[in-house]
Amino acid sequence: MIPVYYVLRVDRASRFVANIRPAVQRDFLKTEQENWQTSWLTDFIQDEALENTQWKSPEQES
Repeated sequence: MIPVYYVLRVDRASRFVANIRPAVQRDFLKTEQENWQTSWLTDFIQDEALENTQWKSPEQES
């Protein structure tokens, strides 16, 4: 069995398949630039033992 992850769009009451890839440094920096509640630049999240992923909608990929 292969898991398929999707994200719900509350504004449209619909869902779409999420494109998932390993997070890279620019993804971590974006959390600071966009004032996310939690910075991904913390020592905890940067721990190499964690699997950090970045999820995007098909709209964000284009």
